[in-house]
Amino acid sequence: MGQIAAEETGSWVAETVIDAHAAMTRTAMRIVGSTLFGLDVTGDAARVGVALDGVLAISNRLLPLAQLVGQGLSPDEQSAAAQLIAELDDVIAGIIAQRRAAPGDRDVVSLLTRAVDDEGDGGGLSDREIRDEVMTLFLAGHETTANALAWTLHLLSHHPEALAQIAAEADRCGTGTGAVGLDQLEQLPITQAALREGMRLFPPAWLTTREVVQPTTIRGVDLAVGAQVIVSPWLTQRDPRWWPDADEFRIDRWLYPDEQRPKWAYFPFGGGARGCIGEHFAMLEATIILAEVARRWTISPAGDAPEPEFRVTLRPTPAVPLRLQRRAPH
Repeated sequence: MGQIAAEETGSWVAETVIDAHAAMTRTAMRIVGSTLFGLDVTGDAARVGVALDGVLAISNRLLPLAQLVGQGLSPDEQSAAAQLIAELDDVIAGIIAQRRAAPGDRDVVSLLTRAVDDEGDGGGLSDREIRDEVMTLFLAGHETTANALAWTLHLLSHHPEALAQIAAEADRCGTGTGAVGLDQLEQLPITQAALREGMRLFPPAWLTTREVVQPTTIRGVDLAVGAQVIVSPWLTQRDPRWWPDADEFRIDRWLYPDEQRPKWAYFPFGGGARGCIGEHFAMLEATIILAEVARRWTISPAGDAPEPEFRVTLRPTPAVPLRLQRRAPH
């Protein structure tokens, strides 16, 4: 993670404007490809990007609720969606084929190709079963992290004092040398505070659901077994009951947390048995990338502020334009 973050942020050019979302997507995709699959997927980035954009554009209309209210896809749109998904499938199939032909030692795909059912018939996973696992890891592993970083960088571009604090922290921690890892996370509390505050205001997974498993009553509403309950970090994490100055970006909320705040006033990764399995991976990745950005660059807004696009994930649209200035060596 540290090597790729250093390479990507080190390749930027001073006094230019970048789209932070595109830059973070590329960086996160490289990290997922390397750490989870043991492969360089940079060549697939363009194909995945185009197909993923198309799938996300129609994703909300694929949900059962959209069908219920008459906002589902037409037959032509369903055909177009199938083609986009086939494009993603082709990329994932290539990853699986490479790993079946030349297994690695520790990457996830190689582990899946070697997995057997010790308690059953001794069989392994089919390509389709591996595909489902890999698709989730690949898309969720870079899309949501890239969104979180892009929104946080947008916010930091308007709060240079917070960015300077992160840069000073990164200097002390030794980023850029491969030194940042799990053991160093506790040395980057300001960096993590900025990320958590960015995800409070712009949670990448802005909407999720839970299924009722036993009869429940909430605020006088009876819910039967099987009912779907929609919960939204976007709403809860901006509730002024729990968050004074709720629309303001304030990293001190996390440096000096309110002990009276309910646990579930903040849940960008969901929670409980269905919490995000990638939470710790994502926080490590995002912390390292943000520290590398701050160590090298100061940033400022270079265009109109992005607007949130409420799809399955919360993307900034149309872009996150930031002007780069090289930070003086420390």
